[in-house]
Amino acid sequence: MRGLLFRRAVVAATLVIGATAAQPASAQLSQLNLVGSTKVYQVLPGAANNLVVDFLPLGGGNGVVQTSAFVGDQTGVFSFLPPGFPGHNIDFVFGTAVSPTPTSLPTPVLTIGGFTFTGTAFGTGNTGTPVFLQYDPFTNTTNASLTLLGTVVGPGLGSPRGFTGSYTTQFPGITPAALINQIQNGTVLQKSISATFVLSAVPEPATLALVGSGLLALVGVVRRRRMEA
Repeated sequence: MRGLLFRRAVVAATLVIGATAAQPASAQLSQLNLVGSTKVYQVLPGAANNLVVDFLPLGGGNGVVQTSAFVGDQTGVFSFLPPGFPGHNIDFVFGTAVSPTPTSLPTPVLTIGGFTFTGTAFGTGNTGTPVFLQYDPFTNTTNASLTLLGTVVGPGLGSPRGFTGSYTTQFPGITPAALINQIQNGTVLQKSISATFVLSAVPEPATLALVGSGLLALVGVVRRRRMEA
């Protein structure tokens, strides 16, 4: 009889955990894909001046971004946003100079469709800033990326959720060293940029309760078997 109870507890816990893992992809992942244009430059030449990533149109401290043109690129809680839906992203400033003012976190960085993304930390770069440059010798292209972590609030979330954001662009025909040299010598580069924000799914409270019940039942049976052994 004890063996039967043990097997039933194991089966119950396994079924509930399996049901959680088998949730549809849309319930487990929310992804937002954006596109926009930026100007990358320094206000004054020289290595000590701040790097500016200015989202277009210029002015106002932020620029326009929009959801990508492909239907289905937005998933989960973002799936109601149609292609080309506009939002606003703040301009990023990296460095230690007083002017222009460097971006300080935490701060709201993106608003779109009722969602507000607050950045709390930048990822690690290899340029003295959070920007990471990687050279592809086969295409003679420097790929630039910027990682941002934070929390988001908005429709369908209930409570703030964590996100990981990644901004990327490419600079064909140039090495990272040459690119940095150009910018530090006053070259202004206008680039298209893409960004992807990903939220991890949180199981429904009822599902969490079922998982907890199954595991507690399993633990209880195990303890009982040890005491009676």
